[in-house]
Amino acid sequence: MLGDGTLTKYFLRIFGDKTFDLPYFLYLAYSIKNLFGVDSHISTTPRGLSLTVCSVKICAFLNQEYNLPFGNKIEKKAKIPEEIMASSDLLNACLRGLIDTDGFVGKSGERLKVVFTSKNLILIEQVTKSLVQLNLLQKMSIKEYTEITSQQSTSNYFKFIGSSNLRHIIRFREYKENGNLLYKRETLSYYQKYEKMGLPYFGLVV
Repeated sequence: MLGDGTLTKYFLRIFGDKTFDLPYFLYLAYSIKNLFGVDSHISTTPRGLSLTVCSVKICAFLNQEYNLPFGNKIEKKAKIPEEIMASSDLLNACLRGLIDTDGFVGKSGERLKVVFTSKNLILIEQVTKSLVQLNLLQKMSIKEYTEITSQQSTSNYFKFIGSSNLRHIIRFREYKENGNLLYKRETLSYYQKYEKMGLPYFGLVV
């Protein structure tokens, strides 16, 4: 929701790419069902793909217990809750979710990079600071994106943070195992090969 979604008093909604993100949204729906016992509705919208959870109780829980605001996240200065920032396991999972929704794994010349983008500078600062503390970034630099470009740090990102988004996993693994630097559109032809992979995915640091 912090990455590419919205929270209201009545529903939680997450947006994604209808061409690439269906496997990821099915995973999110499965996770939400396990956590809250509530079904999600996945549909195609003018923006792309959306996953909606209609539950006043869940929305109130996220708002009251974790101070996640209803409505415009930027105007209301949404940020990673302190309870999550204080727990390494929860923070790693939160970073994974943020980059899985509002970030990407892509080409940087002949290498691979991990990027998080947001117009919410408070969120960017939290993510950047967290990545510096995890030694995945060397210094703070606050703009509308933060990126990991060192190849060792990219590998360590997947070792410690991981991913649950198939297109990110495919680009990382194909580069690490086979030296293939794939464009985003090229990942589709690999979905069947990776569809039975356990999520979240960690590994391949060599």
